[in-house]
Amino acid sequence: QVSLLEAREAEERQKLEREDEKQRLEKENNRGGFSLNANLDQDELVGRMQSQLELAQKTAAELTADNDAAVREVGRLTDLVGNQEAEILRVNAVVADLQDSHKVQMNRVAEASERWRLKRDEAVGELDRLREEIDVRDATALKHKKLLE
Repeated sequence: QVSLLEAREAEERQKLEREDEKQRLEKENNRGGFSLNANLDQDELVGRMQSQLELAQKTAAELTADNDAAVREVGRLTDLVGNQEAEILRVNAVVADLQDSHKVQMNRVAEASERWRLKRDEAVGELDRLREEIDVRDATALKHKKLLE
């Protein structure tokens, strides 16, 4: 941006210098001493034009270098974005795998919990049956004891 601004300023200076030179040559022509000064002015004008051409070439080279650098930076940033997108896809795949694994684990926990609940219910049922059997034996023992007394 700075180089572009400098190039524009140089172009404006060149326009102003050309106008000044044109006006100066017109004044010389009006005085009648044009032919002698014209040769000197032409040499001076050629020198100025050469220096302006060199300035323009230098500016063009700077702009080309700036453009090349910008193109390289855009390429680098594009590669970086591509790498970031690839990394995001890898992370998303890992997250999906973890979610699937979590669902499988939760299903296993639910199944194990159900098995333990059924075993507990079975054990409670067996305990109740044994208590009833003990109560029956106690009652029978009590009857036998009363009969023996």
